[in-house]
Amino acid sequence: MSIETLHAFDQNDVGIVGSAFSNTGASFTYSSSNAANVVVLEDPDGDGSPDGDTTFDDQSSFSGQTEDDFENLVSFNGDTTYAGNDWSSFATYTVTGSDGSSFDAYIIGRDVGNTPTGIDGGDFTDNMYIAFTQPLTDGVTYTYSNYSYIGQVEYGAIADQTYIHCFVRGTLIETDRGEVAI
Repeated sequence: MSIETLHAFDQNDVGIVGSAFSNTGASFTYSSSNAANVVVLEDPDGDGSPDGDTTFDDQSSFSGQTEDDFENLVSFNGDTTYAGNDWSSFATYTVTGSDGSSFDAYIIGRDVGNTPTGIDGGDFTDNMYIAFTQPLTDGVTYTYSNYSYIGQVEYGAIADQTYIHCFVRGTLIETDRGEVAI
């Protein structure tokens, strides 16, 4: 069995309002103040056996994709309220940045009977999450294009979106004891 940790953004924080599907042309300027969600999934082999699986599968078998009903949520930002629910990677976009970067973005979320739903089982509108294959950069404007219903992706291709802020010597930071120089 494999435990996979992914970083994914609320769709509204990364420029997709309403349905996450078929939003070609939508854009957003990234700010690291929009933190990524931490999604932990348990993924045994696609046949349900416990020897592990490295592919985050789509909810369907269109175009040769594998359908896997065993990608189960362990926690969402540390919360286990919805643990055990099946998750899928539903579709993909190409994302192009104003800095010249180009990479993929995957629409991920809860899968109920091959249908995307919100994490609580409700409507998926405004309730999907976007996982990128490259870390986002502050101040860069990204545009979605080339929507595809093919969502299958290797877990290792999803980028870590955690950021460590570095400060130069002498920078003042606010603490409970007032400003302190680093």
